[in-house]
Amino acid sequence: MDVEELVTKYFSKLSENDLHIWRYISNHREEVANLSINELANRCTVSRTTIMRFAQKIGLNGYGELKTCLRWEESKAPSSKRSITAQVCENNIRTIKHYESMDFSEISSTLYHANNIFIYGTGSTQREVAVELQRNLLSVNIITFGLPGKGELIKSVNLLGEGDVLFAISKSGESDFLLEKVNRLKGKGVKIISITSNKNNRLASVSDFNLSANIEKFDLKNRFIYETMVQMFLVVEILSTKFIDQYFR
Repeated sequence: MDVEELVTKYFSKLSENDLHIWRYISNHREEVANLSINELANRCTVSRTTIMRFAQKIGLNGYGELKTCLRWEESKAPSSKRSITAQVCENNIRTIKHYESMDFSEISSTLYHANNIFIYGTGSTQREVAVELQRNLLSVNIITFGLPGKGELIKSVNLLGEGDVLFAISKSGESDFLLEKVNRLKGKGVKIISITSNKNNRLASVSDFNLSANIEKFDLKNRFIYETMVQMFLVVEILSTKFIDQYFR
């Protein structure tokens, strides 16, 4: 049984950190097969203990056996690399299954009882995700306030208070500007729901709720990079339907 089959077999036991580690391994199999446990931990921004526990959760003795499995898979794999299409589809399906089984009741309750809901995205794609979330909630007559830029977020800090919710959508979760505003809002009793590329960032750590999306980068020929952001839209779609199922069905 290869590593991917093991991940599928023990999927229900895996945490967000475990899935983050697996995403990295899945996209860098040949590289990981030659990394030390400390090197992989640094690449995934987790502890070496977390790496060890991931290997044990999927039925292996430890990281050494994980590397052995990866090397064996590389040795028997065809010379052509796995297609980007296959990797993107596989990771999207895995994320959908993860969030389909996740309990959203507390997040949904927070939204349902919120006085006001504000949404802020740090970049162009993040703002498109914010617009999609606004559209989804409007379908059940919930009006939200989109903040199209930094100036609007600055002004809103003085408007929001206890009982309000801010969605903070950020790829890295490391914007000093956003973090400063989020911390001020938390001090006023505002609930923060963040959507980030993973849970290993400062925004996720200070949020009341965090939903992570696997934003993948693929190195192409001639130094081109292909980046997929679709999982942010998937997360928003599932959040919306979970909310609708709980309160409007």
